Amino acid sequence: MKKLITVSMALCLMFLAGAGGARGATGDSLTVEEAVRLTLASHPLVQQAGYGVAAADARVAASRSPYYPDISLAGLYTLLEPVPKIDFPGLGSFQ
Repeated sequence: MKKLITVSMALCLMFLAGAGGARGATGDSLTVEEAVRLTLASHPLVQQAGYGVAAADARVAASRSPYYPDISLAGLYTLLEPVPKIDFPGLGSFQ
C-alpha cells in the first residue's frame, strides 16, 4: 500500500512539474478548463441532450397554445374601374 501511495505521489509531482514547464515553453497549449469546455461543446451526447431540452421547450410552448388568442384575417377586393371600350367606325365597339 505504501508503494502505491509513493508511486501516485511521484506521478502527481511529475505531472505538476511537467505541466508548468510545458505551459511556459509553448503558447498553443490548452488549459484544463479550456479542454473541458471544448469537450463539452463538441461531445455528441451533450449536443443530444441540448436538442432534447429544445424539443421539451417546444412541447411546453405547444401545450400553452390554447391560452393564446386565435387571430385570423380575411380579405376581399373588387376592381371598380371602367371597362375599356374602343369604337371602330364600320366595325363596331370592342370591350
